Amino acid sequence: MEVKAGQVIRERLSGVMAKEATDAPPPPRTLALTPLGGVGEIGKNFTLIEYGGKTLVIDCGLRFPNVAEHPGIDLIIPDFTYLRSVQKGVVGLLLTHGHEDHIGALAFLAQEMPITVYGTRYTLALAKGRVTEMGLNERVRFVEVSAGSRLDLEPFQLRFFSVCHSVCDGIGVAVKTPLGTIVHSGDFKFDVDPVDGRRLDRETLKQLGDEGVLALFSDSTNVETPGWTPSERSVRPALERALANAKGRVFLTSFASHVHRFQQVLEAAAATGRVVAPMGRSMEGNMRMARELGYLKVPEGVLVDLATAKSLAPQRTVIVSTGSQGEPRSGLARLADGTHTDMKVMPGDLLVYSARAIPGNERTIGYLINNFYRRGAEVITERHQQVHVSGHGSREDGRELLRLLKPRYFIPAHGELRHQVTHKSLAFDEGITADRVFLLENGQRWTFDGQQATAGVFVPAGEVLVDGLIQGEEASLVLRDRQHLREDGMVVCSVGLAHDDGEVLEGPHLMARGLMAEDLNGLLEDAEDAVHGALSEWNAHGQAPDWDHARDVITTTLKRFFKKKLQARPVIVPAVLEI
Repeated sequence: MEVKAGQVIRERLSGVMAKEATDAPPPPRTLALTPLGGVGEIGKNFTLIEYGGKTLVIDCGLRFPNVAEHPGIDLIIPDFTYLRSVQKGVVGLLLTHGHEDHIGALAFLAQEMPITVYGTRYTLALAKGRVTEMGLNERVRFVEVSAGSRLDLEPFQLRFFSVCHSVCDGIGVAVKTPLGTIVHSGDFKFDVDPVDGRRLDRETLKQLGDEGVLALFSDSTNVETPGWTPSERSVRPALERALANAKGRVFLTSFASHVHRFQQVLEAAAATGRVVAPMGRSMEGNMRMARELGYLKVPEGVLVDLATAKSLAPQRTVIVSTGSQGEPRSGLARLADGTHTDMKVMPGDLLVYSARAIPGNERTIGYLINNFYRRGAEVITERHQQVHVSGHGSREDGRELLRLLKPRYFIPAHGELRHQVTHKSLAFDEGITADRVFLLENGQRWTFDGQQATAGVFVPAGEVLVDGLIQGEEASLVLRDRQHLREDGMVVCSVGLAHDDGEVLEGPHLMARGLMAEDLNGLLEDAEDAVHGALSEWNAHGQAPDWDHARDVITTTLKRFFKKKLQARPVIVPAVLEI
């Protein structure tokens, strides 16, 4: 999706803005941590650490909308209002890894302010792509860091440590301040046998714990799942069996940034005599970039383009595609509904759904999978075989992190409230008392004055809704109308009125969409009579025509009519023509 500067609509989060908020930074000798996104939700990660008038930003992500709640909206990004108020003190933005929920809003932030961005090699490669798409390269200065390195951004001293996740080059960070060290875990799991051999850095974590950690801000996404999250390498046997047993072409979907998953697909294809072809611009671009940077090792002759794959026998090919969340414009969705111009799903083909549904996308994904079945394909998901494992730590992963770091205070993050609450109980098990665990909301500032920590003050926090076709500051009205149309339909009323005295000369004529009634035509005729009567009564007063008032008369009359007859509230569109 191409989104140009300014093509956003804004809506405040009522839960945060209803509370008393302040634009004031914390007192000079107070340490503050404020999530402006990413708590109480999956996605939109955006956190500030402040001390002495200086601000460190960690991650700048987006969230994908729930179609039912945000019809027509493409993306949801954080509200940068508070960051603008402390802009002069911003020392930089650190990206923990390259997933969209951590880097996807960077280009939108760059529209508002120039920024220096720190991140690992692969993370910055992905982030640069987003910034380049929006023509904002001159607004962002990129600085590469690596796991094991340190960075001094006075008054913050940053120490980076490697973590395992479902994207290459992820890091966590320990932020040392004059009042103590805050550890931001990033997204993590303890992978005992990672595909790239890059394990989570237990040694550094233990050392940090021994030195003393003031607060841990930790990923909670998968903490409801008991045990340990399996290694990424554990999916290889299932992938190889699927490719070996498939009778026709294999279609495999996962996130385009999941290089470790595609590394195993390439190896499984080589072992089973198949070739792999990427489908879609983002998939092709990510695989090319990962290969050029050395993160993806391609067996000789295995990776081909889509045209070559199409010319080969189906049982020799694997097509990897984005669209795992049912995105309607993705190649996978077009394959499912039969509208893809270059390739068709045939009986005997296999879809390997090597991903997990983001909450809210279950229905769309179910529709996609059902369409593959309708076309005669087989489907394998993680329910059938272990073709997917999470990149987030389960309960024991979370417990291990707490044991290594031994934080004085604990802040569950990166998850819905149910995840945060579960993570809170896990902290209790590890001896962290209730007064030292904080369940924050977006915009809620956690502060430490050197003696004790509190969390009561709110700063402005909300969300910005991005729609490539809508501009302005009227998001609430726009969304209300869209939801209104979906739930109660629409009625258009056209009427011709005399220019000199407002007499009804033509109509009224009604057209309805989305209304349900036993006798809709008869109902609309009655509604036309009601509008004619109301306009005639308005005209009988002998006043000079007021066309805005005429529209109000039509709207009010029809609202009352349909509320009485159908208990419905359709959107009313009055069209008044002067004759």
